Amino acid sequence: MGAISHDDAWSVSLVGRLADWRGLGIDVDRVDRFQPDLAPTICTPFERRQYLAASGADGAAAVLARIFSIKEAAFKALSPSVRQWIGFDEAELLRLPAGDAGSCTLRLLRAAGPFAAGQQFDGAVAVADGRVVALLAVPAAPPVGFTSARPSPGTA
Repeated sequence: MGAISHDDAWSVSLVGRLADWRGLGIDVDRVDRFQPDLAPTICTPFERRQYLAASGADGAAAVLARIFSIKEAAFKALSPSVRQWIGFDEAELLRLPAGDAGSCTLRLLRAAGPFAAGQQFDGAVAVADGRVVALLAVPAAPPVGFTSARPSPGTA
């Protein structure tokens, strides 16, 4: 299983074993193409209040690029299971790194395929050299009857 993305100068890919992953998504894009007027299309009201309001005019492009890129990676990762369009307003970032790189958490705002509304997915996003790169990987479901070998809290 794999995912690819490219822009005018960079190409990125992500691969993994089908047995380990339900979906993989990756995205790369130029930060300078994200203008503030794109915010209503890319961001939910929560994202605009939480991330854009604090970014200031100089940081808005990088914040928009990170939000767009992680959503794009998520849609690529979820597509094999969902097989339907998920709009930018149907998922939102609950956590976005404050700096140029880090982990993030995306939540579905409506059910999509086998994924329930409210289901959360972890990803990563980074900005470097005027580019944003994001990835999101959806682990394969554990086999039916699987139980963790890890003891429950308080029983070890």
